[in-house]
Amino acid sequence: MSEQSQSKGHGVFRIIEGILYRKNYDPIGEMWFLVVPKQMRIDILREAHDSQMAGHLGVAKTYHQVKKKYCWPGLYIYVKQDRDGVTLKHCSMAYWLKVITALLIIGCIELNPGPKRQATLTNIPHSTPDQAPMDDLKLLIINLSAEVNRLGEKMDARLLNIEQKMEVWERRMAGIETSMASCTDALATNTRLISHNTLKIRNLEERAEALERRARENNLIIYGIESAETDSRELLLQKVKKLMAEDMQITDDVVIAECHRLGRGPKAPILIEVPDHESRISLLKNSFKLRMLNIFMSRDYSPQIREQRKILIEKRKELYKKGIGSKLRDNKLLLNGINYMVVEGQVMNAKGELI
Repeated sequence: MSEQSQSKGHGVFRIIEGILYRKNYDPIGEMWFLVVPKQMRIDILREAHDSQMAGHLGVAKTYHQVKKKYCWPGLYIYVKQDRDGVTLKHCSMAYWLKVITALLIIGCIELNPGPKRQATLTNIPHSTPDQAPMDDLKLLIINLSAEVNRLGEKMDARLLNIEQKMEVWERRMAGIETSMASCTDALATNTRLISHNTLKIRNLEERAEALERRARENNLIIYGIESAETDSRELLLQKVKKLMAEDMQITDDVVIAECHRLGRGPKAPILIEVPDHESRISLLKNSFKLRMLNIFMSRDYSPQIREQRKILIEKRKELYKKGIGSKLRDNKLLLNGINYMVVEGQVMNAKGELI
């Protein structure tokens, strides 16, 4: 079945195979009500009231019978008013059905009185065996009919009030559906923007980290050299060059572009900057000769990599206690030919496997 939603009404109306339907917000009845044109409404009303299966119901029950499948503006008022050939308020069949039902309820008549018919008529209040019982019965029927009509009018008024409230709620539901659709669209748009901005921020962070690594690429940090009261740049430079020539046994004259301490303290680290990659590698290869002096040399890592190296060093100590050898290279731990990195505080390989 091909369906085409109408643009007007925000989903309340729908055209199915060329026929207009209206959405039902009540769990009772069909999901979609058929919207009946004016020229066909009287036929629907006759079918709901006059047919053999209908039973000549009253206004309220006929209205609910029609409302289960159909709808049109002012449906309740249309059913309540007298129409050509259909008079619900003055239907004789419906009138006598109400009367007989009322008499059955109060016990004045039975469905099959049988041989006790005369006794039943005799027991009616203020009755005589002749004409009096029929007069009293007529009076009782008139009073019951008036009471039934009064109750019917009261129920009709209540039903009309309920119908009006339901129409108000249906309009509110339609407005809520429209607002929800707008909110859903706005949420989807914001989600796409957040995802796009998150990707941009990640790219910027990666670029900033790459720039920081490039800026620190030729830097080295020396730990363990005693501080002096007059530690000028020239004095520090002399200490570092003496260390390279005498203790590290480097014959080439290494050009040091920058030399200063990081912070204050008796053994504050010294940062030096060499001109090229070859000089940095040469110094790192010979740095093992300083261990006897409790002096160490390492690369100038970014704060993020330093935190990762702390975790890797602790993991390496644990492996060493178990007799397992490993190598630490920058922010990677080499174990059995496999590189392990720190991801969200956990040491794992590229496959996500933990040590």
